[in-house]
Amino acid sequence: MTTKKVLVLAAVAAMVAGSAVYAQDSSLFFDVRDNSSANQLINTPTYPYTVGGANGGMAGDGQTLFISPVRSDNWQAGAGWPNNDADSNSATGTLWLYMDVKTDDSGAAGVVSSVGLDFNVTAPPTPKNVLGSLAFAWDSALFAGAGTKAGKANGTGGVTGWTGAKAVFVPVGGTPPAFDTTGGLLPAANTHQKLGALTVTGGTRSCVYGSGFEAASTYTIKLTVNGLLITRAFPSGTGDAVETVAFGYSAGLPETPYVNGSTSGGTSALADGTIIVNIKGDNTNDGRVQTVDQAGFNAAKIAGIGGAPQRQVYINDFTGDRRVQTVDQAGFNAAKTHSATCP
Repeated sequence: MTTKKVLVLAAVAAMVAGSAVYAQDSSLFFDVRDNSSANQLINTPTYPYTVGGANGGMAGDGQTLFISPVRSDNWQAGAGWPNNDADSNSATGTLWLYMDVKTDDSGAAGVVSSVGLDFNVTAPPTPKNVLGSLAFAWDSALFAGAGTKAGKANGTGGVTGWTGAKAVFVPVGGTPPAFDTTGGLLPAANTHQKLGALTVTGGTRSCVYGSGFEAASTYTIKLTVNGLLITRAFPSGTGDAVETVAFGYSAGLPETPYVNGSTSGGTSALADGTIIVNIKGDNTNDGRVQTVDQAGFNAAKIAGIGGAPQRQVYINDFTGDRRVQTVDQAGFNAAKTHSATCP
């Protein structure tokens, strides 16, 4: 689907607006879980998402992607947590984009008619480990089976940001034409509807060691409304004029202040996704693994599934079972050995 077709459909949507009105109340958020595989369900979270979050491990508690940098000896390969993409390569990962669509305050349901998004990436002031690649693609099931009523364009960009992600749905069908939501994105209680995926790869490992290494290897992403806007359509006489959107969750609740989906450039106050690029085993946060990091490994093992948060599990789980146990010691020892090879 080309951008040109999406823009044509957007024009059609504008013409339809004469017999439909646009309204509010949805949430968009990133999560590292695909919401379908084992141990990746957002509403029934498993460890380690359940430790340290503000929402019991549910929406908003899985928006940090931990990945490794790429290394000259290829030691980033391995099945340690998260490995949610099941490729046994810790240098790759995905931030899935979800939309929670609620019934409008007026009581009308409506249907999402356009989602236009840019993804603004903020790098640390003096980066250490860098991003290698970043790309967005709409989910194939979004507006699927809607024929000429829908169109999608993934947009363009890279590690500095992504622009022009556009998906449009024209809620008209039949002869004579009438309001038709078939194939559209509808309100669904307690269901996170998948829109697309932001896939990320770590860049080449930095060997400029020092304190605060992880902060200098942390990247944040903010959702931003682009020119297609974010709108919802209703049958004439229902709903209201603006789709107000929460970008992300904060303290377990949809983030406020809401963004006006009809205003291009609207963005969130807080980061909607975070990418941390660091090697496994680096408990002391200096970019390498040494004997001094053993204490951090021991602490994660003692904390166990009741106390070790996602960062500790990422750094110290080398077997991929989402926990830190004695069996992970061999992986930690190997991490020390491989840490001496740079990059």
